[in-house]
Amino acid sequence: MEWVLLILGMLALAGALFWQHKQEQSFVRLQKEALEQVVRDRTADLELLVSDLTEELNQAARRAVSDLEERIGALRARWQEEEKAPSQSEVSAPQPVVQPAAGPQRVSAQPPRLDRRAREKAVKELAAQGKDITSIAKELGLGKGEVELILNLEQARAR
Repeated sequence: MEWVLLILGMLALAGALFWQHKQEQSFVRLQKEALEQVVRDRTADLELLVSDLTEELNQAARRAVSDLEERIGALRARWQEEEKAPSQSEVSAPQPVVQPAAGPQRVSAQPPRLDRRAREKAVKELAAQGKDITSIAKELGLGKGEVELILNLEQARAR
């Protein structure tokens, strides 16, 4: 009889351990499912955020491109107007004679300002010699932006 009680006690203990193990597995499974749902929700939120940000970036890029196209159009129109206008060297109007003032004369550190076509020619020649934009701008007394614009427009004409 003692053996029977011992076996019944062991069976009861094994049953209790088995039931506890099943409960723990069920709890772990519920936690895992809850965490998976949180991950799915967060992933969906992030996908929506990325989609919204992508759309905002695309709109900003379209606005920037449109603005740049307008500016390029205005620059091209201005450039064409300057192309049509005669340069100072082509105008045959008499130039007034300026008498130098008495006293010490001031020497400018900047070279004399060339007319547009002469500037373009000088920029192209210096670029052909391999000089960079900064040195061309310094040598001709122009801004780097103006030198870049002349070179870019020349490239655009060549196409």
